Amino acid sequence: MKTQIISLATFAILSIAGMAHADASGPNAKNFEKEIDAYQKACKTVCTSPFNEVDVYDIRQPKNTPLDDGTQAKLKQIALEQAQIWGDTILEGDYYSEGNTQVDHVSAIYDKGQFAGYKIIYSERAWYTGECNFSPDKLDTLKACSEGRIHEASFVSPDFQTYFRDDSDLANFVN
Repeated sequence: MKTQIISLATFAILSIAGMAHADASGPNAKNFEKEIDAYQKACKTVCTSPFNEVDVYDIRQPKNTPLDDGTQAKLKQIALEQAQIWGDTILEGDYYSEGNTQVDHVSAIYDKGQFAGYKIIYSERAWYTGECNFSPDKLDTLKACSEGRIHEASFVSPDFQTYFRDDSDLANFVN
């Protein structure tokens, strides 16, 4: 009996530890979450005072950005971490991705003229496998599948310690 209880406890701990995690909470997470909530309400279509947003990166013009290399690297790392949750969400369904996450777009968010954080949009090349004869052991079978990208957005605090997925723009497949 004692062995069974220990085994069950070990299983529970390993199950929790093995779950995919997205999002991170830094020291000012609650304030950042409140600010982003207010931003989302003020910027449903076009931002209204006190918020505004400025496009600071676009994958189509990667050299035309005010972001320094360090900031770009941190945002890329966060995008990679955020995309890991896809293994337990969209990729549990009829989708397969190549696993090369890229940052597509970055907006800087301002509240009353003060920098408040980033909104990042990231994606991976992917295929819809629900209507083709796909075999994970034979990747050339992807040729018969519909190709597109899995896209998602997240908000990132100025200190990069807090980030969370945008509930209005969770992972979806676009072809």
